[in-house]
Amino acid sequence: MISDLKAATAAAALWLAEHRSRLRLLRTATPVSISRRFYLINNSNENGGVYIIMNDMTLNWYKSIKNRTSVREFSDTVDQKTFTELKKFAAGLNNDEARLVLRSKDGVLKSIFLAYGRVAGTKGFAAVITKKGSKYMGGYIGEAFVLECTARGIATCWLGASYKKSKVREFVDIKEDETLACIIAFGFYDGKVKHTKKKSIEQLTGLNAAAFSALPAWQQEAVNCARLSPSALNKQPWELDIKEDSIELINNSNNWGFGGVDCGIAMLHLELGAEFRGVFGEWKFKDGAPVFIPLPQSANRHDESEAYDEEDAYNDEFRYEGSSSADDAADSDIPNVEVESSYNFNIG
Repeated sequence: MISDLKAATAAAALWLAEHRSRLRLLRTATPVSISRRFYLINNSNENGGVYIIMNDMTLNWYKSIKNRTSVREFSDTVDQKTFTELKKFAAGLNNDEARLVLRSKDGVLKSIFLAYGRVAGTKGFAAVITKKGSKYMGGYIGEAFVLECTARGIATCWLGASYKKSKVREFVDIKEDETLACIIAFGFYDGKVKHTKKKSIEQLTGLNAAAFSALPAWQQEAVNCARLSPSALNKQPWELDIKEDSIELINNSNNWGFGGVDCGIAMLHLELGAEFRGVFGEWKFKDGAPVFIPLPQSANRHDESEAYDEEDAYNDEFRYEGSSSADDAADSDIPNVEVESSYNFNIG
């Protein structure tokens, strides 16, 4: 047993040494350190090599994708101990392109809001700050924070346009080469969970039910998770171009300036769905669009769906849904905007 553990540890160290430079998001350091994001185990099957599996933290994020909901009327703010833990967690997500700054102080949230889109019942929020042109990363680490909060039983709400950015600067230091992308309110909530409608798989991919069912398990899971991504106005301003061994996420709308953040959120969801099926990868850019490409070590797992047998019941709740009406924009913080009743995506 000890020798097997030593062999697994050595294999993991070797794999990390060989692929550390490849495990990068958006050409920067990974938002969560490799050692925390991945467990690696020695694989003794006929293919040999090393398998990669999700650790407890990212598995909880995956589960939180379906449990997450947007809340504006909170029950209470988080206690000081929980706030300190969240602040420490957020610091681990920060990188050269984006960072989170947490604040919790009486009267701050109330003072920054405009006449619409207010939240109540909490004083905690995270400012999502990005280098100019790096909103994808802001959405990515911001949603990691949201999913971690969800896993801890803490409710959240992405906020884009219902607050005074100049007022936020009184409480958060923002450098000249940075921009305030969004804020995320967080706190406890004991009400009923409400989920807004999302676009159908057909609307996001152009694939009908038969074509979608023919995809490898990892691609189906990735699409299902991406489909549950929150976005400004619930617009989901992106589409997925699914190739034989990659998925390209195409931003097709600025979405009131939040399109990049929306895409970053979807990137994390997509990645977690693929990882749940044992497929780990890296993001590369093609003509400005992020493309998820599996790593060679996980290529032999594409058609395997038993990475987590105990979780199959959860996956059974994901099912193909055909065309549907547009999302309800009642929770949006952008006023007087008419939501389209249908979407037409043509994907080559």
